[in-house]
Amino acid sequence: MIYLDFETRSVIDLIKLGATRYATDTSTQALCICWSFDQEDVVSLWHRAHPWIEKSPRPDELIERIASGEPVEAHNARFEYEVWNECLTREFPEFNVKLTLEQLRCSAAKASCLSLPRALGDACAALNLKERKDPDGKRLINKLCKPMRAKKGHTEVVWCEEEIEHRRNWNYCAQDIRAERGLSNFCPEMTERELDYWRMDFRMNDRGIMLDLNAAEEAVKLCGQEVDRLDREMQEITGGRVLGGSKRIAFKKWANEQLAVVSGGSIPNTKADTLNFELYGVPTKAGDDAKIAAKPAMEAKWGAWGDAGKPIRRAMEICLEVNRSSVAKYRQMVRSVAPDGALHDIMLYNGADRTGRWSGKGVQPHNFVRGFMADMGEEVLADRDDPDRGYKTGTVWDDILTLDLDYITLVCGDPLPVLAKACRGALIARPGKELYAADFNAIEARKLAWMSGCSVLLTLFREGGDPYCDMASAIYKREITKKDKSERQLGKKAILGLGYAMGWEKFQATVWAEEGIWLDDEFCQEVVHIYRKVKYPEVPKLWKVVGEAAIAAVLEGGEHFAGGDELGIGGISYFLSDDRNFLHCRLPSGRLLAYLYPEVHTKVSYRYTAINERGKDCIVMFPAKVGVPMNRVKYHAEKLAEKQRKTLTGDPPESFLSPHLSFMGRNTVTKQWMRCGTHGGSLVENADQASSRDLLAESMFRVDQTDEFALLLSIHDEVIAEASIGTMKIKEFEAMMAEVPWWAPGMPIAAEGWIGPRLRK
Repeated sequence: MIYLDFETRSVIDLIKLGATRYATDTSTQALCICWSFDQEDVVSLWHRAHPWIEKSPRPDELIERIASGEPVEAHNARFEYEVWNECLTREFPEFNVKLTLEQLRCSAAKASCLSLPRALGDACAALNLKERKDPDGKRLINKLCKPMRAKKGHTEVVWCEEEIEHRRNWNYCAQDIRAERGLSNFCPEMTERELDYWRMDFRMNDRGIMLDLNAAEEAVKLCGQEVDRLDREMQEITGGRVLGGSKRIAFKKWANEQLAVVSGGSIPNTKADTLNFELYGVPTKAGDDAKIAAKPAMEAKWGAWGDAGKPIRRAMEICLEVNRSSVAKYRQMVRSVAPDGALHDIMLYNGADRTGRWSGKGVQPHNFVRGFMADMGEEVLADRDDPDRGYKTGTVWDDILTLDLDYITLVCGDPLPVLAKACRGALIARPGKELYAADFNAIEARKLAWMSGCSVLLTLFREGGDPYCDMASAIYKREITKKDKSERQLGKKAILGLGYAMGWEKFQATVWAEEGIWLDDEFCQEVVHIYRKVKYPEVPKLWKVVGEAAIAAVLEGGEHFAGGDELGIGGISYFLSDDRNFLHCRLPSGRLLAYLYPEVHTKVSYRYTAINERGKDCIVMFPAKVGVPMNRVKYHAEKLAEKQRKTLTGDPPESFLSPHLSFMGRNTVTKQWMRCGTHGGSLVENADQASSRDLLAESMFRVDQTDEFALLLSIHDEVIAEASIGTMKIKEFEAMMAEVPWWAPGMPIAAEGWIGPRLRK
């Protein structure tokens, strides 16, 4: 095994634009290479020439061993692969061999399989390893790896050439080798299947997806023109007090002065959700149906303020439009495109902690605005006022590329929202090709039904029924069909939200945050009761047995099983690693999830009675370690109640003793590495999402291994590939996606797809 690490310099931003764009830029240079063979103590160095030293001799043994196909491991190995093959060999012909994918290994990928931090320094610190990353590295990177400011009047790139700093950089690079090797030795080798998936991810990123560069560049211009126009309009509305929609502090002050006059109210901030609620009565995430439902009430609200409310309303619309982050993606696309016209390095293997789902990088394809809807079998851009009208995907871009803002506004709607919704369509198939895409239908709900043995849900899925309508029918006590959009949407929220032990208050808050609909306490309590007790009682049973199995594995050792049918099909199990450093969950596929340094302690759960902000009786639950003084418990319970907008009644709390499982991991809110508590519902969520990822990975791999297809992207539960025009009918592609793997017998899988020249959703 060869352990390899580069230090480089470039005018290109590696983090924002990715390894391919970075390495192919002519400004990028290799400063030094460090390597070691196997577990040897010696770390070797090669460096480029500097004014104070000549270039190192050709490293013959390193080059010969690479040429022989010996495995090469690096941390985030794609960087080393690209720099060696594109940058180093371009500038230094003596490096006359190429790295191959087959010989590459990645210690960051190995760490991610154990849910450890991907960053080398963070992973070594989390494991308290002897060899750590040199803390001086960040300073050295900022000084040596980025251009210095050129002298006034000069445009040439100027690099720092201080001898002492470059020698420190060589030592920093050598220490990275030691730290990487220590981390690699701690982590078990990736299974052959996961190594296949990592290589698949590598090929996918290497291939990239084509960018319609003309469309993206014109979108950037149109955005700039429209922002300039809106800024002028803002100045006119505010009498010059607010110079543009992005001047949030000035806008908030002006808006609150106007609101105080017309309504006596104010806005606390200028966040997108705040302005959406003021304008449309719904949050940013809400769909068109929710906005349409709220429209009469909002028109009445603004109408009551008369002419005095019109300038405030329009100014809020401008502020909301100008600050859309989605249109900034076009600039990112233009900056990121490689010489071959494609966007590379926008997918991250095992990007999601614990579950192993893919996440995005660069242009972040996972958070494209959802702007297209299906209508009459065609893909259309939803009209602002009438969702049953719209335009075919291609036609939308034809309209945008007229570059006529007045025409775009007349035909499609306000330009900035239209450009945001059309953002996906800037990614296209190569000439002579078309995009094939298929999205798993309700995959997590299907997998949860299969893992828990929930017969009602399994039957619905197998017979092609609609579980959202089924749940909504139970809630509203009448038959709900797909025509009952708002009722079905609530059934969908219940199915997708309540499967992991979400309580009624969280359900209430989620519906409000995502749909702008406030549901009564009693109604939400009834929804949770119906889900847990009436419709799908197998699911809460799964939470219980999974929590018990995980705790038993830590306390008693051995392997403990949970879930599945009477034959164990669909079940999972928990056990400790041999060194007791990890609690593992064995998924139906055989893949292991990992929880670092698990501990089980007895905790006391205190249940306080309280009153919520609507004057209704409720409770506040506060868990604490055994022995914590009651005055401290009450103090923190009051703080928690304040966050939940509740007030404790003052009555003494009830208390309950229970075992509590925790592990070291990344806090999902703060992103800090810390000890995290968990419970049966959360463990089921991890297992369900991770197992759904395994189904997705199987489908991606099938596509990747099919000669006619080139795998391009995976966005959430959707797979996007490319093939010659007419290669396959969409039903055939859906069937290939929905094939049931050997480890998931009886799992009801379904996929829905499309074929076309532009990416869409």
